[in-house]
Amino acid sequence: MLLVGPEMKLFTASHIDWRLVTGSTQFGNGWSIAGFSPGPGLVALGMGEFKVLVFVCGHGPPGL
Repeated sequence: MLLVGPEMKLFTASHIDWRLVTGSTQFGNGWSIAGFSPGPGLVALGMGEFKVLVFVCGHGPPGL
C-alpha cells in the first residue's frame, strides 16, 4: 500500500560495462587522492579553491 507518490523502481541491470568501471575508478581515485567527492568538489571550486580545479578537470566532460 502506497501512502505518498508512485511506486519506487529499483535499478535492475546486472551487467558491468566500461562506463561503470571507468566512473567508479575515477570517483574512488579522485576522492582518495584529493579528498573531494564530485559534488563537494564543485562547491569548493565555486568557493575559489584552486587545488580542486585539478580534481574537477581530471574527471573530464560528463557523460563519457
